[in-house]
Amino acid sequence: AQRRLVKILVSTPEIEYGVFRPVAEVMAGSIIRELKRIGGMELLDPRDAEKRLAENGVKEMISSRELALEAGKILGADIVIYSTLRKSYDDFLYTITFLEVDRNVIQRRLKGKFRVSSSPAEIGRFMKEETEKLVRYVPLPSELDDFGSVIREETVDPERLPPESMIDDLPERGMYGY
Repeated sequence: AQRRLVKILVSTPEIEYGVFRPVAEVMAGSIIRELKRIGGMELLDPRDAEKRLAENGVKEMISSRELALEAGKILGADIVIYSTLRKSYDDFLYTITFLEVDRNVIQRRLKGKFRVSSSPAEIGRFMKEETEKLVRYVPLPSELDDFGSVIREETVDPERLPPESMIDDLPERGMYGY
C-alpha cells in the first residue's frame, strides 16, 4: 500500500518590482531545498503549479490568504507556504506564512529581513533557519484527516461498547457535599 504524504506548495514570494524576481526565486528555492532535505512530504513543482494556476486565472505569486486557499484547492495541496518580499532602503523585508488549506488555519507567520547586498548563499542560510521553524508545524497525514487525533485519548472504542461497567471507590454522599 502506498503511503499518503502531505502535499506542500511553496509559492514564489510576491514582489513589488520585477527586478527583484531573482531574489524571490532564491528565497522560494531555498525553502524548497530545505523541505526536500528534511523529507517525508510531497512538494509540488513550482513551475508546474504556476502554469496550472495561470490556466485557472490565479496569480502565480500568492500574497494573501484567499489566494493561497484558492491555489491550494486547485492544486490539491494540503499546505501552502506563501510569502511577500519588499525593499525598504538597504534591506529586503519578508513575511513567510504557513497555511493549512483544509482547515483554513494559519499555523505560523514569520517576519524578517536581510541586506540588499546579501549573496544567494546568505539568503539560503536565512531561509534554512526559517524553514526549521516551519517544519515543526507540518502535520502527519493522519492529523490532516483527523486533526484532534494527537490530543484525543480513546479509552473506549465507540464501535464496541462494553455491555456494562462498574464504578468502584465512590466516596460517601455527604463527604464532599451533593
